[in-house]
Amino acid sequence: LVLSGASWLTAGNANAQDLAMAFIVGDAVDDRLGEGAHSLSLSDVDGDGRADVLVGAPGSDLSAPDGGAAALFHGGELAGTSSLSQASLLLTGTGGDGASVGSWARPDVGSLLFIGAPGAGEGGLGWLIPAELEGAWEIADAASHLARGEGDGASLGRQGAALASFR
Repeated sequence: LVLSGASWLTAGNANAQDLAMAFIVGDAVDDRLGEGAHSLSLSDVDGDGRADVLVGAPGSDLSAPDGGAAALFHGGELAGTSSLSQASLLLTGTGGDGASVGSWARPDVGSLLFIGAPGAGEGGLGWLIPAELEGAWEIADAASHLARGEGDGASLGRQGAALASFR
């Protein structure tokens, strides 16, 4: 039983565990890596012709208890098993960040990553982060823009994958 969460990357439609090209795992129990429909995004954010992988782990404790994290793996770096902390870019948060992620691949004008935390604040939070960053960053320090949800029932940051189709 893997409680940290995991994501398999496969080619085509197949049993993920049998034909995995790469396997990304959480660093600790309850990281919840890849949990939910909007916690994985594939796009070529660095313009090298290979899909890059952005994955969220809203339960990660790397910077705060259940603070959350998101990790960007460049396409050419993924083979075998990789953990969250081995990413090219590791973004850690303080409020369940990484519950949703998205990427906007525009290397000609600057690709962006979206990191969402629908449960943070009163109506959720969403950050836009330049994709060219590398290393480990606190999400709040890396973000170029912050959006806050307002009002009862608002849950900004729940549907980050929608950013991937924005042009």
